[in-house]
Formats: sequence, C-alpha cells, structure tokens
Amino acid sequence: MENPLQTNYVKVTDRENGPPRYSFNWIISKRTFFRVYRDRIKVGKWKIPFNEIENITLYHTKQLIFSVKLLSIKTKEKEFQIGFNPWVNPIQFLPLNINHEEVKMQYSVFSIVYRVVVLAFLLYWFFGN
Repeated sequence: MENPLQTNYVKVTDRENGPPRYSFNWIISKRTFFRVYRDRIKVGKWKIPFNEIENITLYHTKQLIFSVKLLSIKTKEKEFQIGFNPWVNPIQFLPLNINHEEVKMQYSVFSIVYRVVVLAFLLYWFFGN
C-alpha cells in the first residue's frame, strides 16, 4: 500500500460554497485526515483524483488571533472546504496550480443569531440576578 506524502488532521465540509464563513456547517463538519498521494487527495471517505479537480483555492484568513488556511477544492460534482491548523502548510505536496486569496471571514445568519443569543445569556447571567 502506498504511503501518503502528507497527512494532517483537518475539519472538512462539503456543504459550503464560495469564500469561507462562520456557519453551522462548520460546527457539524467532519474531523478527519487529509492525505496527499502522488495522484490524488483523500479526505476521510472522499477520494479526489488530481485530474478531476477543476479549481483549487487556498484562502488565507484570520480566526481570532490566529492566521489560518482553508483549502477549497472544486470538482464537477462537489466543492470541499478543508480547514487546517495554523502551523500546517497544506499545499506543500500538491502538484497543482493553486489560487491564493486573502479574505476576511464572513458570518452566516446562524452564526450572527448564535452570537447574539450567547451574549444575551451572558448579560442576563451576570446582571440579571
């Protein structure tokens, strides 16, 4: 069996499209291994041959005080977004033409409502008694 060129533990979702954003899809995303082989990427149960990739973009963004990287892989059937830990170089062994974009994380309606509810609860807990 072939050994991977690179292995990282990641969060991955196939429910997001476009630039990265805070959303419920990231809460329920899969935690799995990202493996790069000579001819394909394997992320959890998904196998993505290099020749099926139509577009691949590495987004650079900030989350709190950390600089993070999110890899977006588009094929004909799906788009995958893969979140890496700040210290990982996710494209080190990818022999593909990779687009790079510097973006600011956007907020989904769910993430805004969630933050308002948590803030209201904390204010009630501290000052409501």
